[in-house]
Amino acid sequence: MPPDRGLRSGLVTSTGNPNYLTTDEVAEELRVPRRQVYELIHREGLPAVRLSHRAYRIVRDEYEKWLKARRAS
Repeated sequence: MPPDRGLRSGLVTSTGNPNYLTTDEVAEELRVPRRQVYELIHREGLPAVRLSHRAYRIVRDEYEKWLKARRAS
């Protein structure tokens, strides 16, 4: 992939981070089992895009907003 193609397509942010995270990546960031990420999607409103029966992608910006709203004061 040419260096700027990902940025133009919306696949990465201007800092080079992927715009879309997998459930495994979110689980790793939060240090929780992947199953818990699915529970966060279904029960806690974690914003996610469903690609198929078992595949989800989480938009990084929405994920970060969701986390910020839930941080303990």
